[in-house]
Amino acid sequence: MTQRLLSLVFIFIILSLLFWLLFIGARDEILPIDTELPNIEFSAIHGVKKLKKQGKPLIIVFFSTTCEHCRYQLEVFDEYLSELSGTDIYLFTSETNLYSNSSVSKWQNLLNASNVTFGIVDVENFKNTFGSILTPTLFFFTDQGKLREKIRGELKPQRIFEITKSLKSGQTQSSGNN
Repeated sequence: MTQRLLSLVFIFIILSLLFWLLFIGARDEILPIDTELPNIEFSAIHGVKKLKKQGKPLIIVFFSTTCEHCRYQLEVFDEYLSELSGTDIYLFTSETNLYSNSSVSKWQNLLNASNVTFGIVDVENFKNTFGSILTPTLFFFTDQGKLREKIRGELKPQRIFEITKSLKSGQTQSSGNN
C-alpha cells in the first residue's frame, strides 16, 4: 500500500512538472529578436530619462553590484571601453542606492565615458518590458534600434566585440548564451 501511494505521488509530481514546463514553453517571449528598442524610463544621476535610439549600436546591461558575474562584466566594459566607443552602453540596476554605492567608483572609465549611462530602473517595469531580471543580462540593439541578441550571463571581451561588430555591419545574430 505504501509503495502504491509513493508511486502515485511520484506520478503526480512528474505530471505537474511536465505541465509546468509546457506552460512555460507556451508563453510568448516578451522581447523577441528584431523587436524595436523599448521605451523605458530610468533614473539617471541627473534626473529621470527615457531610453531612446541614437542611430548607433546600443548595449543594455542589467546588473547588480552584489553579483560576482555582474562585477566581472562591468570590469570587462571598464577595461575595454575604448574599443566600444561607437556604441551606447546603458548599465541598469534596480538598486536605489546605486549613486551612493562606493562599489561603482572602481569603474572610473565607465563613470566618465560619454557613451555610458548608469540608470536605476523599476524592477517590475524592467521585467515586464525586457522579460528578464537575471543578472547580468545583456541586450544588443542595432543602430536601427532592433534587438539583435540577448544573453543571460557574463560574456568574455572577444564575444562582446564580435556581437558589437555585427551590429554595425547589419549582420543577423541569433539569440543565445555566451
